[in-house]
Amino acid sequence: MRRHIKFGTLDSEWFQLSIDEARSDPIGFWEIVKTGRQGFGLDGDELEAFVFDYVLAMLKGGSNPVVGDRSRSSGWQPVSHYGASSEAAAGTIVAEWKAALKDPDESSIWFAFPYVWE
Repeated sequence: MRRHIKFGTLDSEWFQLSIDEARSDPIGFWEIVKTGRQGFGLDGDELEAFVFDYVLAMLKGGSNPVVGDRSRSSGWQPVSHYGASSEAAAGTIVAEWKAALKDPDESSIWFAFPYVWE
């Protein structure tokens, strides 16, 4: 059981709050990693597991990976190359983050519901 350091919120409750927020405002992957590090005080394998669980919750909750795209009226472009299942996509996203050897920034993927980017 992981709790937010400042608020005492369980990780599962935090994930649900983010899913609800993504219905109108995309959630950045960089925010997910930052929340694990700073909000939940995690690092190493614990941070990796938290990020995987968070991304999986976002995907199973109905959000999709998107990237910024100024050529589209919504400003967002869906990204579909991560995998067919939520688990596969979450694993690929985490693997790419780990392979980069640095934390993501605002230019990385975000999570949004289709009506935000359509």
